[in-house]
Amino acid sequence: FSVCKSVKVRSACSRLWCAHRAMPHVCRSKRAPPLEGTPCGHNKWCVDRVCEPMPGHAIKTETTNTQTEVTVNKVEDKERENDKPEWTDWGRWSDCSASCGYGLRTRIRRCRYKGVISESACEGAGFQVRTCWAGAACATARDRRADICTRQHARFIPYLHPNETQHCEIWCVDYAGGGPSNFGALPDGTPCSYSRPYDVCFQVLLIFLTMFNL
Repeated sequence: FSVCKSVKVRSACSRLWCAHRAMPHVCRSKRAPPLEGTPCGHNKWCVDRVCEPMPGHAIKTETTNTQTEVTVNKVEDKERENDKPEWTDWGRWSDCSASCGYGLRTRIRRCRYKGVISESACEGAGFQVRTCWAGAACATARDRRADICTRQHARFIPYLHPNETQHCEIWCVDYAGGGPSNFGALPDGTPCSYSRPYDVCFQVLLIFLTMFNL
């Protein structure tokens, strides 16, 4: 697990959000803050759920008889002017993900912040998805859910979670009985359900191809 990049929070110190590398867009929290001293910004760390300046980097104040003068680090002000995240241009569309039937094509862009690539500094999405036709219909239908569940255990069969938001996760259940087990995200392009074969999964998200009347 690592810190979730897709959840925008006002303060990184109020609650810790985590995501598994197999499902980076599915974020979970135990409603607890990060550990004391966790970095939360440039020369800042978490103290009592608040992002505070580290020792030696706080704004200094000097009190006179009639007024309080605030000394601001001019170097930090100049750095802040240049700390504006920007998106790069969109890359090329990928090849169609399917060898037959309908599939997906994707393209990405990168967010540059402070001279490095950032996954969370820019507003908006870093990827786009559109449908594609591989050029020929599939000769036989393939059940990816069944294939994956069988590889996990010979007695496992696919289980479609009642919560639609979890249709793009791999759920399997023992055909003899018992509760379902989760095995991460379905491969991109997998139908989200058996009743809606034209709505597919992409990075644990549902892509509704039926809205395009496909």
